[in-house]
Amino acid sequence: MEQHGWRGVLRSVERDGIRCGAPVLLAGFVAGAGLAEVAAGPLGLASRTICELVILLVLQVAGPVLVVLLALVQLGPLWLEGVQEQGLRSWRVAVPAAAIVAPLLLTLFLVAALVSGAMFTPRTDLMGEVADVLSGLQLRDLAITWIRSSVFFAVICGWSLRQCERGLLRQAPPGVIVSELFSHGIVVILLLKLVWLVAVDPFSLA
Repeated sequence: MEQHGWRGVLRSVERDGIRCGAPVLLAGFVAGAGLAEVAAGPLGLASRTICELVILLVLQVAGPVLVVLLALVQLGPLWLEGVQEQGLRSWRVAVPAAAIVAPLLLTLFLVAALVSGAMFTPRTDLMGEVADVLSGLQLRDLAITWIRSSVFFAVICGWSLRQCERGLLRQAPPGVIVSELFSHGIVVILLLKLVWLVAVDPFSLA
């Protein structure tokens, strides 16, 4: 890729990060606070266990899917504009930018969930317990989750650009195209999650 191409990718990463940052932060705060409230209240779990549950939720269960879904909602109209202006050539910037920004958004989601979760947990040596949980976090697990989010978002971006082109060819209104991206994108994201679990990183009860 030429130098100006990489500059375009970096500009897109900055734009996409700014556009998606606030919704991802809000979702992280809500997810962390909700899980902590349930775990500390009805379940009566300790703060350390709550922190572990938050990390498990973000890294292994719903984090990548939620982040990609939120980003799809925010960036779908921008991808449609790119296809209208450049056609499928817009993938040269949009897809690499999606692969780069996804791990950043996932990290933002994790931090927001941990902070909000900590606010709703018992305060007995909370910071020490959070530090212990984070120190026990395996770099391999974190790297796999980052890679998974990058792959998911890059695939969703490429698929969305193709769907935008098809919608424009059949002269569908922009609002209809964006709505279809969201409704069909949910199914594609869940299928990607299933394929990843079955073929790449099988779930183990251990």
